[in-house]
Amino acid sequence: EEHYLAQCRIHSVSAVANLTTASRKCAGARHDDVFAEGRAAKKKAYINRMKEKGFVDLRRVLVRGGRGGLGCFSFHREPYTRKKRADGADGGRGGDLAFVADGSVGSLDHISSTLVGYSGNNGGSNLCLGANASERIVKVPIGTIIHSYEGEALADLSTEGAKYLAAYGGNGGRGNTGGSKSTQCTEFYDECKQGEVGTETRYTLEVKTLADVGLVGMPNAGKSTFASAVSNAHPKIANYPFTTLNPHLGVIDFEDFWRMRVADIPGILPNAHKNKGLGHKFLRHIERNSV
Repeated sequence: EEHYLAQCRIHSVSAVANLTTASRKCAGARHDDVFAEGRAAKKKAYINRMKEKGFVDLRRVLVRGGRGGLGCFSFHREPYTRKKRADGADGGRGGDLAFVADGSVGSLDHISSTLVGYSGNNGGSNLCLGANASERIVKVPIGTIIHSYEGEALADLSTEGAKYLAAYGGNGGRGNTGGSKSTQCTEFYDECKQGEVGTETRYTLEVKTLADVGLVGMPNAGKSTFASAVSNAHPKIANYPFTTLNPHLGVIDFEDFWRMRVADIPGILPNAHKNKGLGHKFLRHIERNSV
């Protein structure tokens, strides 16, 4: 009888252990499911937030070229030698800054109000010249027009890869070896040791959508439905006015490998010039449309 009771205790303990292990596995599976659902919800919220992000087609920026690197003031000394020689090298040149048209960019929302080029590296001892900084490329949508601060049109980036050099980098500082004696750095706190600041200019960037066909009309006229039916555009469609708040660009591919671009423009109302509805500023996007 005692042996029988001992066997029952062993079986009960093993059953409890198995039950505990199973419950832990179920709890872990539920935790993984909850974690996956939370991650999916966060991803969906992020995508919706990006979709609702405002379309920026006008931006005023301050552009500054990169600063030149510092020059080096140093001397080389060797044992058993009383005379020392200068070995400080010049700093590297600051990087330029350029705007480049890129088809993968559709808005100016990623451009900050101040853009600065890369700085050059400092010069070193033992005649080690500082490296020149690389050019900074700022991608803008195709169809971007660059205006001066006074309003003069300077460049029209209407093709893929079009480039405009907006700011030049500054020269590097002088060491105590390069150039003539009149331009060399003569003491540690010499002003010529400092690198020059790059050029600084203010620009106004304006995007005008490039399309073959522009759809213009009253709100709820079916422009977005038509654009989504004939092209690869996916504008928001709903049964209320002003569903489309920003221009949408779609592409139609034909069998002979010809492509046509269609622009869905937000609806316009009478007296839009008096700021009725969405106003009329977005009509700049139809200035370049063929039809």
